[in-house]
This record gives sequence, structure tokens and C-alpha cells, in this order.
Amino acid sequence: MVTAHPDDEVLLAGTIAACAQQGIEVTLVCATNGGGGAGSTTLGHRGLAELRRRELRAACDALGVHRLELLEDMAGGDEHLNRQNYAHVLGAHRDCLHALLAEVRPDAVVTFGPDGVTGHGTHVMVGRLADDAASNVADPARPALLHVAVTPSQWAEMTEWMAAHPAALAAYQRDVGDNPRVGPPEPELTTVPEEEASVVVDTTDVVERKRAAIACHASQGGADGLLGILAAPSTERFVPVTPVPSALAEIFAGPMPR
Repeated sequence: MVTAHPDDEVLLAGTIAACAQQGIEVTLVCATNGGGGAGSTTLGHRGLAELRRRELRAACDALGVHRLELLEDMAGGDEHLNRQNYAHVLGAHRDCLHALLAEVRPDAVVTFGPDGVTGHGTHVMVGRLADDAASNVADPARPALLHVAVTPSQWAEMTEWMAAHPAALAAYQRDVGDNPRVGPPEPELTTVPEEEASVVVDTTDVVERKRAAIACHASQGGADGLLGILAAPSTERFVPVTPVPSALAEIFAGPMPR
């Protein structure tokens, strides 16, 4: 799983937990440290980054992640990363990710698609980076590639959740007021047609573990914040760029691409 920020893994938390329950090892790769996101304005970038690293590690423990890698640590850079300057370090992160794939030899790589789910520039760049790394693995070790997606039916469930939790939305909007880089005043997700997001993971049995992971991200609102919206749907959906391998068929249900 290749993500951009601490808490992005919540988009995939049910899938991660379901994989862990089946004994499938999940390596989570996070590109940035989250120091430029929402949260305490008194800690500064470095303090907030350290806090969000701890939250990410706790969420990984709650979900059963086998291995966590932060590309900033692997690349050895000391510059705070955000959507404005992330393009400058893509080369170093690309090298790190290529090395990881060669070492781990995963059956599948899951990352952001061209829309980045939220349209966030760093999501889009990280998705492209992961696509490039996965497609450059030589056969027969090349992993399957899937893009995390949100469908209209899922967004409808999330919208209902927001309507039922006005305090979470209000807190998010205060964060946006303090730091406009966090996102738009009204949360927006880019939806993918149901038929395109044809790989479906039923997360009903692991929803409590997903909520536990959400609660770990207290600096981003935790269990009472807008991240809770991601536990509203009972499924997680993916666009299969390449066919799902048989080794993961029990987790990634749904029709295979033709």
C-alpha cells in the first residue's frame, strides 16, 4: 500500500485489516510525514510531523501492518515536504520505492489513481510514483496494480454520515480556516463509476479495527473527527489496473478486468 500522508491509510484500513486476518503481509509505504497538515499550530512542522509519525505507527499496529516505511526517512532528506515542493524529491523517493519492491516482491501494489481520491496534488504524484515503480518490475515478479477509489454509492453513505455528525464537519472547517492547504471548506472526493471500481472488499467484519485506526489519528480529529466518514461505507473499492492475483482472491472479490 503506497500512500502520501499519515492517515491516508484509513482509506484502506479495512482492506489492510482483512489481509492481516488472512495472514497476508502488508507493507505500508507513506511518502510524507504530515508536518504540513491539520493539527497543532504550536508544535511547528517538526513537532507535528513527529506526532503524526507516532499516530501512524499506532494505526499500523491496530490494523496489523507487517511493515511500515516512510520514504522521507529512507531518502534521508531534512526538508519538510508538501504539495508545493514534493516534485523536487520524487527522484529520490522513486529510487527508494523501486528498491522496496525489489526486496518485498509484493503480489499487489495499491495506491492512488489519477484523481488522488481527493484531488490532492501529493496524492496524485505519489500514485504516479507507485504506478511507475510497479510497472517497471520485470516479469514474472511484476505485482498487480490497483487504485483505491470512491464510488457514488459510497459517497452517498459518507454524505449521510456528515449530515449526522455536524460537529466533525465544523471542526474540519475550523482546521481549513487555520490552514487552507488542508483542503476545501466543503469536503470533496472524486467518485469513480461503480463498474470501474469493480474490485470490492467487504469490511464489515473489520470495521472496529478500522475505527481503532481512525482513533489513533487524534491530531486529525480522531474518532470524533471527519476521518470517521471513511468508516461509513461497508466496503472498500478499487479500480484494477491489472488483474488481481489468485493469492489475494479471497480478499479482493469482484470481477476481474477483461
